Amino acid sequence: MTPEQERLIAILQYLEDWDKLTRTPVTSVQDYLKAIDGRAQILSATRNRRDAELSLRGEYEQVVAKRTWVRLIENLRLDGRITRAITA
Repeated sequence: MTPEQERLIAILQYLEDWDKLTRTPVTSVQDYLKAIDGRAQILSATRNRRDAELSLRGEYEQVVAKRTWVRLIENLRLDGRITRAITA
């Protein structure tokens, strides 16, 4: 086979592949694009993060409130004047 014939065969195979590609149903291309699209995963991760942050914020606020009460009670116990005023 001559180089010109090989080149012609390669061109014809390329055109045949191109023809097959252009005849691919649009739905399969759309399905493929949806399959490789990561936006749904990003949205899911964003929602999970938001929920985790809200939960953490609520827990943190509870810890701060409890620690505040503990410190307040400790300070009241240490201050004899307040204790005497409360029990008087």
